[in-house]
Amino acid sequence: DVTVFDGKGGFTIYGYPADVFPPTDFHSATLVGSDIYIIGSLGYLNARDFGNTPIYRLNCDTLKIEKISASGDEPGWIFSHRARLLNNTIEISGGEIIRENQTENIQNELMYTLDLDSMCWQQSD
Repeated sequence: DVTVFDGKGGFTIYGYPADVFPPTDFHSATLVGSDIYIIGSLGYLNARDFGNTPIYRLNCDTLKIEKISASGDEPGWIFSHRARLLNNTIEISGGEIIRENQTENIQNELMYTLDLDSMCWQQSD
């Protein structure tokens, strides 16, 4: 769901089908122009795509949401992280990463950047 606050005390909730926008609890949301990039998710166990980082883009003008594909050295299934916009990249740090067949989540100690022009991830220490 997407909740929109009108600035006057009113809220509107927009629901999307799960195949368009599945639950993305513990994600980050970064405003870039008129778009919000929604990255990461704890999600439901049976809906996780281990090794891949979920990315969605919400257009604030149309409220259209779309799944975004990216390449490169991505963090994997990450949640509870921090994100910040630097120039035309989104920097991801902290949080936890879930890997398939592991009993405990991994604390993310690396920095990842997503270049919004190329939609390519890079990892740094």
